[in-house]
Amino acid sequence: MLPLSFTKKPGGQLSVEKCLFVGILLLFVTPAILSLSLKLQPGFLPNAPWLRNETLTGVVVKPTPVPASWETLSNGQYQKSLADRFNNNFAGRELLIRLTSESWYRLFRQSPLASGIVIGNDDSLFTDYHLSKFCLMRTTSAQLKPIVQKLRRLQDACDKVEIPFFVLITPSKPSILPENIPSSWLRRYDPRPTPYELFIELLRKDNVRFVDGRAKTIEAKAHQSTPIFPKGGIHWGDHAALATAQALINSFQARGLPLSPLEHDPPAISNLPTGDDADLVDLMNLVLPWRYPVTKLRIKTTGKLPDNPGFSLTFVGGSFTTALATQLSASGQFPEVTSFFYYKQDKRLFKNGNLITIKSPVDQVDFGTEIFSSDFLVLEINEAFLDFTDRRYAKLFVDDALKHLEFGDPALISLLRENKRRLSYRPGQVISFRADEHAFRKARQSLSGFSDFEPAATWTEGPTAIVQFSMPSPKFDLRLDAKVGAFIHPPQLTSQTVNVYANNQWIGEWTFESPEETEK
Repeated sequence: MLPLSFTKKPGGQLSVEKCLFVGILLLFVTPAILSLSLKLQPGFLPNAPWLRNETLTGVVVKPTPVPASWETLSNGQYQKSLADRFNNNFAGRELLIRLTSESWYRLFRQSPLASGIVIGNDDSLFTDYHLSKFCLMRTTSAQLKPIVQKLRRLQDACDKVEIPFFVLITPSKPSILPENIPSSWLRRYDPRPTPYELFIELLRKDNVRFVDGRAKTIEAKAHQSTPIFPKGGIHWGDHAALATAQALINSFQARGLPLSPLEHDPPAISNLPTGDDADLVDLMNLVLPWRYPVTKLRIKTTGKLPDNPGFSLTFVGGSFTTALATQLSASGQFPEVTSFFYYKQDKRLFKNGNLITIKSPVDQVDFGTEIFSSDFLVLEINEAFLDFTDRRYAKLFVDDALKHLEFGDPALISLLRENKRRLSYRPGQVISFRADEHAFRKARQSLSGFSDFEPAATWTEGPTAIVQFSMPSPKFDLRLDAKVGAFIHPPQLTSQTVNVYANNQWIGEWTFESPEETEK
């Protein structure tokens, strides 16, 4: 090892070695000083999100703190924990990451901090996953035929209980913008028929109802001045989603249901993309923001036609359903649009164009009340998933749905559908089982798990009792008041405990210790 020496050059200038040493020292010491300052005085660096590590996009790994003890000190676990926490949280970490990422992008047109992102022509961003699926993924009709046959079985089973079922195919960015795919990928393009082409052919052959969102997106591309897929995103833009949403409306109208075409205000074009329009470029964590045109559409609330009671719509699918559900719910024709995101990853509800996450993850799906009580059921499959070798949510859902429809109780499912459509409730109404003055007293089809009505009252039979009705979307929190009496017969039966649910969500327990009516 050569000794490090410092010498002055003529004129009193510091040597290069000393300048480098000072620079390296500042590089290592400054983050520690800034971190200590922020810890002792939180307001030390106001309006400095890149120094506070507040705006990085992507997965954040937070090391688990190790408590200090003789054991953790002696084996080094505590020291390692401190080092890991500092390495992930020191002041200025985000700034260094952004500078590194920006430099790498400018020098090599790559993003080292967002593995899987590929920069194509005209700076259009792709993922290597979607490129490999489009350029290299191939399958055979024989491999796709079993899933298409199951889709036909599911369609037939849904038809028996009057549930319109549709398969929706959404596009992948490389197939819509092949002109922007890097030449290194195009050279490897497999000319054999794509899974999309084979899948469409089989759906038509087996008469499975489907909406081809890929074809609608290609049609929309020819009429739009802004890219149909934003440059820095992997998901489609508003115009592409609108074309497919309108195709869904047309398919529903073909079933004889009163729905209006979607309408929107004049398009707003912005050069500051956010959200899904910039989901890939955000992951690159660059210093300089990208500016490119994106179109935002505001769907008009057209309201319901006279014979439209307010239809419910359920999606089972991936991330491309978000824009569709947002637009359809914003039209006002679907008071509830439910989305089972990748089937059991999340359950989402869309009201008036706004997304609400109901459950995450979804441990169990009640097919009777959550799936088959809907007026429309749509299974969305992106063309990148059509080999059915991964993202198995479509296979899992179809198998589970067939199990419930083909081997379940279709009569009960049909009853639930009729309840949802015909029986309505307004806040403030009294649901009484004592007299004939209220519709619920006579609406036997709205109940399950109850005994035959007697002149004075009725009672539950079996482990579960359900009262099902539909009501308008509430603007305020709601309270449910119930007055119930229980069968108590000491000493054989001294108490009863029941679990209460609303909208398939557990509310609480109710314990009865007296035959007298009690209220909660």
